Amino acid sequence: MTDEQWATVLDITLTGTFRCTRAALRHLLPQRRGVIVNNASVLGWRAQPGQAHYAAAKSAVVGLTNVIAIEGAECGVLANSVLPFGHSRMVTETIGEVPEDSEFLNAIDPELVVPIVVYLASSACRLTHYNFSACAGRFARVFVGLAEGWLSEPGTKPTAEDIEAHLTEVEASDTFTIPASIFDEITDIISRRGLTS
Repeated sequence: MTDEQWATVLDITLTGTFRCTRAALRHLLPQRRGVIVNNASVLGWRAQPGQAHYAAAKSAVVGLTNVIAIEGAECGVLANSVLPFGHSRMVTETIGEVPEDSEFLNAIDPELVVPIVVYLASSACRLTHYNFSACAGRFARVFVGLAEGWLSEPGTKPTAEDIEAHLTEVEASDTFTIPASIFDEITDIISRRGLTS
């Protein structure tokens, strides 16, 4: 893929989403209500060879949506993203030729993504700052969890050797939280350190 093709994908996928969202927010924020549902992609979270440009752009769409959810909260604007997977030209270009009557293609009918988008855009929805996968009629929350990890002793300067010695704790994911923002993570660390501010 050429640099120009990469730039085109990034421009359409990320810059296009940013511009459309910004234009919508100009109307929603003064009204103090509204809904943004951005289209991200499973590829932004679950990488696939040869799709670095697309995955980077779609991951950025999730980040953009998360920021809008935080900033829009005080104005009653909800923001969520959907990470769909459905049959499209991109799928067949990626996995190769699949017969049109394939059970796989029928199972990933893109129409099966529609219900979650409709719900998230409806007045019944009160969710914000969520990301949902939608594939083959299965809908599930997608999130980045922050594991408890290893906390060095106060007043010490951890070394790479300390990381190696505590790698089991550093890489463990059995206990985790889902921080809503960087402030949640910082607050947790301050609390674990026993600090007040």
